[in-house]
Amino acid sequence: MSNDRVVVGIDVGTVKVCALIAEVSEDDHLEVIGVGIVPSRGLRKGVVVNPEEVVESIVSAVGKAEQQSGFKIVSAFVGISGAHIATQGSQGVVAVRHPDRQISPDDVQRALEAARVVNVPNDREIVHVLHATTWSTGRTASKIRSACSGIGSRSKRRSSQAR
Repeated sequence: MSNDRVVVGIDVGTVKVCALIAEVSEDDHLEVIGVGIVPSRGLRKGVVVNPEEVVESIVSAVGKAEQQSGFKIVSAFVGISGAHIATQGSQGVVAVRHPDRQISPDDVQRALEAARVVNVPNDREIVHVLHATTWSTGRTASKIRSACSGIGSRSKRRSSQAR
C-alpha cells in the first residue's frame, strides 16, 4: 500500500480520541481500513490539563488503527478544538522587485514572510498557519500565476494559536 494513497485523520476530543486510516481508491473514494477509538484522558472542556495523558490517548487510538489496517502512520490530519484555540489574521505587503511587474513566487513568499510578523501573547504559541489569499493590483487570486502583474503583492493569512 502506497503512502500517497492513504489518508489519516485523528480527532482529539474531550470524550474520545479517534484515529482513522483510509485508502484512496482509483476513483478517489475512501475505503476505511483502520479505526481506533479510545476514551480521552487529559482534557477538560476541550482544554489540555494533562499533556502526558492526552499523548497516551492519541498513541493508543493510533496503535489500534495501525493494528487493524496493517499500516504505519507517518503523518495525519489532526483536529483539536477548545477555548484554548484561537485564530488571528495578519497581512504582509511587499513591493514587486521585477521591472516588468510580474509577480514571482519569490514575491509571494516574501509577502507571506512579512505576514508572519505578529504579536503573540506570552501564554500562546502558533501551532498552524494558513495562507488565505494573495492580492495584486486590486485582483484577488488563490494562486499567483506568472501572468499576473502589479506593483505590489499582499498576502493575507490566518494563524491558529494555543495556550
